[in-house]
Amino acid sequence: MVVGPCAAFIVFRRQNFGRRGRRLASPKSVRWKHKQKSEKKRGKKMRNLKSAKNFIFGMLTMALIFSLAMTVLADPVWKTVQIFYNNIKIILDGEELIPKNVNGDIVDPFIMDGTTYLPVRAISEALGLDVEWDGNNWKVYLTTPTTPRPRDILQAFEIRGTDNSAFYEENQSFKMLGNDYSGYLWGNQSWMSSGIVRHLSEANISTFYNLEGKYKTIKGTLGRIDGTGTRAGTFSIYLDDELFTGFTLTSTMPTHEVVIDVTDVKILRIEVFIAAQSSSTLTQYGFANVTVE
Repeated sequence: MVVGPCAAFIVFRRQNFGRRGRRLASPKSVRWKHKQKSEKKRGKKMRNLKSAKNFIFGMLTMALIFSLAMTVLADPVWKTVQIFYNNIKIILDGEELIPKNVNGDIVDPFIMDGTTYLPVRAISEALGLDVEWDGNNWKVYLTTPTTPRPRDILQAFEIRGTDNSAFYEENQSFKMLGNDYSGYLWGNQSWMSSGIVRHLSEANISTFYNLEGKYKTIKGTLGRIDGTGTRAGTFSIYLDDELFTGFTLTSTMPTHEVVIDVTDVKILRIEVFIAAQSSSTLTQYGFANVTVE
């Protein structure tokens, strides 16, 4: 509060007209005391103003630091965007690549704001990179593997014979004789025709893999997948169109450790035949835990 003439007059009046019997100060002494009080208040006011300035400066500094920190450590933001899908095809070295996620589901590329987005896992693995997702720090790690991975090499570039009653899948997890495996599977299943469930169709599936003469040995475990049907069949391996070896597939078969010499081999072909049978249960055989040297 600023002390003005009116305040001085009030103080002066109170000093001169106090209670009866009290000695009143002279106007001169009152003026001196008023001046002393005014200077004291003015000094206190300046100190308060300086403190206020320091406080405001400190608050602005903290606000700036907080703002910068929020810029670096911003919380995730959900945005509504427009995405354009138009059945975009990915062609890798002349062959179509069908991108899939870690669960084997197809992931379609899309366009947003003029930029085409492709799934990082599918593209990276197709190019031979290891992919690791760090969910705690929101980071994707892409690294070059020190040794070739089977799924990089043994990715079928051509599949024949799959239809309503037969199928082939890669990078699947399953059990054989109670043990956990992951790899490739071939199967025969029921299908609908004219509203009737068909179980009798046989399956004859051929899968082709491009080795380009770069590798020496392929190893893996062959067996029937637990919990599937009992249809019998055969598993045949061809190297550059020549039969290398074959195995009989049965519901009671043990697992077989398969070693394939692929020195200078350009094309590996695997043919799986599964016989017809009146059973509605899917019959599946797997070639698992494959290593390539």
